[in-house]
Amino acid sequence: MASDERCQWCHDEHVPRGSRTVEPGHRALRRTFPNASRYDPKTNRCYIEIHDHTQKKGRDVDIRSVYDGQIDDLLAFAKIENNKKVGMVFDHSHQTTPDNNLGFDNANGYMDGMMEDRR
Repeated sequence: MASDERCQWCHDEHVPRGSRTVEPGHRALRRTFPNASRYDPKTNRCYIEIHDHTQKKGRDVDIRSVYDGQIDDLLAFAKIENNKKVGMVFDHSHQTTPDNNLGFDNANGYMDGMMEDRR
């Protein structure tokens, strides 16, 4: 991909959130639509955020994930399931911050930073 090109998720910034179509090759994105995407021209990467909240009888699950859209790689997730929090960052360059809730705050902080518009 040329440095001035953007991945398909970030190419059209005025498209409403969640309305992009899913490319069949993206395993992580096959059954869902991104809630937000951000292109970083410094790294020439597109980051995709997916948020899903499911409530069923006796089960309440809220999951937030951030992927590298060009290589379909999960970078981090944070989950609350029946009020129990857990999170993990898979980006080896990330400096982990200590927290008392199984990585939830660390993962959310990382994802907030990755999705922040730096213009």
